[in-house]
Amino acid sequence: MVASFGERLKKEREKRGMTLEEVSGVTKVSVRNLRALEQEKFDQMPGGIFNRGFVRAYAKHLGLDDDQVVADYMEAAGESVPSLVPPDILPPPHAPEKAAVPANSQPAESSAQVPWAALIGLVVLGTVVLGFWSYHSHRKAAENPMAVEPTSATHLTEAASAAPDAAPAAQRADSSADPAGSTTSPGGQSPPAAASGGGFDLALRAHDEVWLSSAVDGKPPSESIMEDGQSITVHATDRAILKVGNAGALDVAFNGQKVPVRAAEGEVRTLTFTASGLQVPTATPKPN
Repeated sequence: MVASFGERLKKEREKRGMTLEEVSGVTKVSVRNLRALEQEKFDQMPGGIFNRGFVRAYAKHLGLDDDQVVADYMEAAGESVPSLVPPDILPPPHAPEKAAVPANSQPAESSAQVPWAALIGLVVLGTVVLGFWSYHSHRKAAENPMAVEPTSATHLTEAASAAPDAAPAAQRADSSADPAGSTTSPGGQSPPAAASGGGFDLALRAHDEVWLSSAVDGKPPSESIMEDGQSITVHATDRAILKVGNAGALDVAFNGQKVPVRAAEGEVRTLTFTASGLQVPTATPKPN
């Protein structure tokens, strides 16, 4: 009979003469979660990336192939990685549409005859007229060579008189904007920057390996593993829910103020923050 996933883990641990307490002290996974792995009571664990992180840390400490052990866990827990869509069922790429051409349409050249004789006549006539006008213009310029000078001088005078006014105008336009291209106030100071958006920030720093799941403002949770010394910042507008594995190894600051988590190493905690700070869960009254 093939041993189950949990039984194989337990046998590997006992083969090496290790106790759950010793494994917990090195991996920072609580004894409760280690025991739940060996007994395959996965519903008593936080789930998701936390469970896979626990399995990986446990397997590495035992000297096993952690990728294979994680795959065995996922099979035992009924988890599966979504597969990609096979390419043969993907829709074909959209081909560009070609303009429809009527069956009885014919090229424009076949529907009308081009009057070549008239076109050649117009070209010849235009050439003669252009030659005559050019000859007449050169002859008139030769008879009175100074006729064009007043016009050129007038244009130069007007351009020179307009230049002094144009430069100050450009300088005035440039002085109305700062180097970055933004306008300034009449007092010479830049307008005040827009006020920063509302909400709050959570500064998280791990001093050991920590498993983190964060759900911000109702969005789907984001899961990650924080290494020793790693820091991240979570910004939320309304609410942030943190599910933390090994919560005792995580420092939390709310808008720069440290928040006491009060959790032991290896403990899994759920922390809910709103704009007013950490929300303390209310005790549920016990039924009589």
